[in-house]
Order: sequence, then C-alpha cells, then structure tokens
Amino acid sequence: MTENELKALLKTVTPPNKAARAAAHAHWAALAKPLGGLGRLEAMVEDAAALTGYDFTVPDSVDGYPDVTIAVLENEQLTEVQYSSGNARLCLRKAPGSDDISGDFNQYAETNAVDVDGRSVTLQGNDGQVQLATWLDGDYTYSIGIYREDGTGLTADEMTGLVKAAK
Repeated sequence: MTENELKALLKTVTPPNKAARAAAHAHWAALAKPLGGLGRLEAMVEDAAALTGYDFTVPDSVDGYPDVTIAVLENEQLTEVQYSSGNARLCLRKAPGSDDISGDFNQYAETNAVDVDGRSVTLQGNDGQVQLATWLDGDYTYSIGIYREDGTGLTADEMTGLVKAAK
C-alpha cells in the first residue's frame, strides 16, 4: 500500500463520537460503586460507545468468567462484550436494528418466549438449559450466547438475570 493509498483509507475512518463517550461515562459514573471501581471495563465500554454512538450497559462481572474483552464491529455498529474462562465464553451483543445479531446458527430443541421487564425475549436451548437469548428493545437488537465445550447452558433464571442487566 502506498502512502497516498493509506492517507485515503484513513480519511474514511469515522472519528470517535465524543457525545456518546460522555454519555457512557456519565452513566457508568452514576452507578452505585466507587468512582472508577470497575477499572478497565468502564474505559472499554466508553471507548465502544465512542465508536458506535450508543452506550451498552452490561454486568460488571459474571461469576465463573473472570476475563472480559470488548469488540466493536464499527461498520455494523455492533458491540460485543465477552466474558470468558478458558474455552468457555458468554457473549453479550448489541446493535441498532432488528436483525438477529447472535451469530449462533445452531438448531436448538427448545424455544420459549418469555417476558423480561416488558421485553419479549426468545430463549433457546436443549435439555432444559438455555444457550441463547435474543430480543429487541427500542431501536436496538440484543443477544446473549453461552458457549461451553461440554454444551451446557444456563438456567432460564440465570439467563433472564443477564438479560435484565443488559441495556
């Protein structure tokens, strides 16, 4: 790639949304916790908000999943927060629109629609366990997926607790 090609490419990069970053910062600062008490997670969520233009409220931690990463697919305005422990992953996603953003194309034996704080949430899984939750809220679509080597999921109560925390 030539220097001119690189400069042309850099001109197409969307600058961070300062208002969204400020709104995310205000939201996280207002939570009942020590200021900056979530450490790097707060900064990562603020960075994601600056790139996508919206805030994503997620649990500060999930029992059994000590590692947290955040990814932004800027051209799709999708934010993914991934809690992990070894090969086990819990993925929370949010994006504008109404499409299924889960990236999970498994066929599950069980599908149930439940109401979670006024939101119609579709829970999917096998053997009484939930592996995937998807829902719409306002102008956004959400998903939560659990991926473990042994194929186990969460209880419906555990999954709906995570749904309540994601905004």
